[in-house]
Parts: sequence; structure tokens; C-alpha cells
Amino acid sequence: MKEDRTDSNTFFVSPEEVEKIMLPWGELCFLSDPKTTGADYMSTALVTVYPGQGGHSAHIHTEAAELIYVLDGLGEQVIWTEGQNDKSAVKKTLKKGDLVHVPAGLYHSAINIGEGPYTAIVIYQYSGPEADFRNDPEAKIIPASL
Repeated sequence: MKEDRTDSNTFFVSPEEVEKIMLPWGELCFLSDPKTTGADYMSTALVTVYPGQGGHSAHIHTEAAELIYVLDGLGEQVIWTEGQNDKSAVKKTLKKGDLVHVPAGLYHSAINIGEGPYTAIVIYQYSGPEADFRNDPEAKIIPASL
């Protein structure tokens, strides 16, 4: 965690200034989280899902809501309102400019259904989910380029 709260690096962040987490399905840059900016109340990531890939499998954040703002590409978002019961699945095709609100405690997943990258800004209500990505056994961490 950054100690000096007056350091401009805790206020302004570019993707090149943070580590990149590479996974088989895509890549993430946490632009704000306890490690990057010292923010322990929320985290924000730039996420790219490769063509034909799903983000990590259906998952749940029991304590944190999530916002997903689509920057580019086409994706199919699924949110299950009751466990992972097929009858409770709500699906929507997303495009640039769309926003998804995933309440805490609901399973959800995303699949890139376009021909190019599917890119989004993801904001978690509380920090913590970023550790799941960093600790994934398939993750490769690329240090910041600056």
C-alpha cells in the first residue's frame, strides 16, 4: 500500500503505470486498489476479454456489488438471480456505452461474442476481488512498463 498520501501517483494512474495480469481468457490492469493507489474501499480495473473467450467462469462476490462499463466490443453478460439455476439466468448482449450493475451475492459471467477485444472498466464496491485474479494459478503478472 502506498504510504505517502500526497504523492501524485496515488491520484493519477495510467494503465502503463500498473502491473498487467494476464490470464488465458484476457488481461486486467487494476488502476485503483490497495496495491496501486492505497484505496481500500473500492477497486477499479481495465479488463480486456479476448475474442471467443469468456471472462473467468461464473462467479460471485458475496460482499461487493460490481459495475461494468463497456468501452469497446460485444459481450454477453449473464446474471443469475437464484444460484446458478438456468431459469433464473438473465442475459443481455452488451456494446460500447452499456453499463451493468451486478448486485452483491449474485453469480455472473461475461463472454466476448465479438470479433475483436471486449474491453470494460470494472468497479468493485469494496476492494478484495483483485486478489482473486492475482492469485489465480494461471495468472502471469507483467510488471509496469514505466
